[in-house]
Amino acid sequence: MAANLDPYPRRFLFITVFLTSMRRSCARTACSNQPTATLSYDYANRMVWLEVLSAEAHPMTHDLCTSHADRVSVPLGWHLSDHRGLGKVVPLPFAQAS
Repeated sequence: MAANLDPYPRRFLFITVFLTSMRRSCARTACSNQPTATLSYDYANRMVWLEVLSAEAHPMTHDLCTSHADRVSVPLGWHLSDHRGLGKVVPLPFAQAS
């Protein structure tokens, strides 16, 4: 008895190659820079999060390049939570003694 072979064996190869070769780019119009951050939001709680680029793209988030991520602003009454710098040492200015 012949083995049950897929009549279209190349379709899986095409899908795999196509999906792995897709290049993620910044979500801003006309920007082709590589993304470095992922923006997500919660309308109900008026929250926006900027995080280090997620491993995989998701339809409910937006990938942004560094330039656009640094300039994100939120509407009045919303809160922006930027988690991109977590784990990095950021020097803080010392207070001047009076």
